Amino acid sequence: MDIKSRFTEPQGWQWGTISPRDGQHLRYGWLAPHNAKALCVIFPGLSEYCEKYFEVVRDLEKRGFAIAVIDWRGQGRSWRHLPDDNKRHHDDFSFDLEDAKTFLNVLDKNPQISALPKIVLGHSMGGHLAMRFMHDLSGVFKCAVLTAPMFGILPTLTQGPARMTAEAACRIGWAEHYVPGYGPWSLARFAANLNLLTSDRIRRDIMLTQMSDKNLRMGGLTFGWVRAALATTRLTNDPVWLARITTPTLLVTPSRDMIVSNQATKQGAKAMPHAEIVDIKGCLHEVLMEADTYRDAFWNVFDGFVAKHLHPR
Repeated sequence: MDIKSRFTEPQGWQWGTISPRDGQHLRYGWLAPHNAKALCVIFPGLSEYCEKYFEVVRDLEKRGFAIAVIDWRGQGRSWRHLPDDNKRHHDDFSFDLEDAKTFLNVLDKNPQISALPKIVLGHSMGGHLAMRFMHDLSGVFKCAVLTAPMFGILPTLTQGPARMTAEAACRIGWAEHYVPGYGPWSLARFAANLNLLTSDRIRRDIMLTQMSDKNLRMGGLTFGWVRAALATTRLTNDPVWLARITTPTLLVTPSRDMIVSNQATKQGAKAMPHAEIVDIKGCLHEVLMEADTYRDAFWNVFDGFVAKHLHPR
């Protein structure tokens, strides 16, 4: 199967919706192959959507997993904040955490997958939400694999001044304003951003093609999102908070990441009692959508780590 075919909807894929609060629906998708050994719950990153993970779903299916993926609110075909549904309206990441818990509760009621042991695969912002979830509910996942997890945003960002700027902007009513340098979705801006995410030309082209669906697009960062992100990452910079995450966790850092702070991840890993960290040399931010060399390196460490913790001797 060529790469482009791997991004089509897998056979047996099913869609569902949840309503964690009045007026807000969230879309999710799932696949339950016969005799699955476990359920892999995928927590995507900022601006991502279920279709983007179809190749990963196929990779996991071949490994004997059932899979479930969610569109976070404000992303994909989930609820969007009006009047401008291009913006990722954000007030507090605790809402996303509530959504994650509702999502897991729905999966636990699905008779095709409810009895399976669970692992979580989280990317970037989704990796951060996975950590918050595991902090609050330690016994849900057998293990976690987090790629480019959001311990801190933007490697070059000075946290203190950035937090003060975002807070000041939100106080004067600019929470829904784009941060300077960002704006509504555009083909040119999206294409330029892809160069920071993956070095793989074919997968970049596939994501550009997926953007022909206007319902999957999302604009740039707002002051409200930055304020919420800087607030929530205070947790992942707190060694005492991190020490309470007891789920075995593999942290995968792409060495050329320009989106999240690898330094913050490496520092945070020291405080987590059951964390391992692996660096993939030369890899850009989106490990799972990178060139095959980097993806193969990822799946090699994924397989070893999950086998060790899914069925420990």
